[in-house]
Amino acid sequence: MAGNPVNKEQWVLVRTLWESDPVITFAEIAEQLGVTRQCVRQRSVKDKWQKRLDMGVIEAKAHAAADSKVTEIPREGESQALPVYMTPEKLTERPAHDRELPIIPPGSSPEQAGQIAEDAAVAKRAKVIERQRIEWDHVRKLVYDAIRAAGKKNAVETARYAKTVSEAMKIVQEGERRAWGMETEGGNGGGKTPPAATIIVHQQQGVKIG
Repeated sequence: MAGNPVNKEQWVLVRTLWESDPVITFAEIAEQLGVTRQCVRQRSVKDKWQKRLDMGVIEAKAHAAADSKVTEIPREGESQALPVYMTPEKLTERPAHDRELPIIPPGSSPEQAGQIAEDAAVAKRAKVIERQRIEWDHVRKLVYDAIRAAGKKNAVETARYAKTVSEAMKIVQEGERRAWGMETEGGNGGGKTPPAATIIVHQQQGVKIG
């Protein structure tokens, strides 16, 4: 890849972009600038780039954004998914463009660029969450179909199919969340164990404890 001249303003903006999304890579920044990955990495070392936003913050905002799309709680046994998702023939794959970097308008300040990058990071993950909820709703329908088939001739095959699809969907969704830097288990951002609490005791001279 031929190196293109990158001015100071561009470096400031792409640094902000990289620091504002926990999983944006040097390779993605390099592709946007038209330079090599090594060039971006060297610049990051020189200017001491550091990821600014914790994935837990991004993910919490993404869940809130996804929750805002839910207008009502469905009754038990009632699907919340849109009809278009309810047949295998109409299930859609992950959009190819959802890893594109956000566009930073010329003249944007670092603060504006950071906010654009954060908003984009939240929006992309909110879409992942929304779609995964719809996908899992489809799986729930298969399980309900298996329950209703109890005692019928095809009950075993229906139950086995629902189990197979459920396990496959779980693997796919966990892998996708991991690719986006999101939690995969335990409810903690990134699946990390929360740090242990530290207790500090200030003791006055001549005062005994216990």
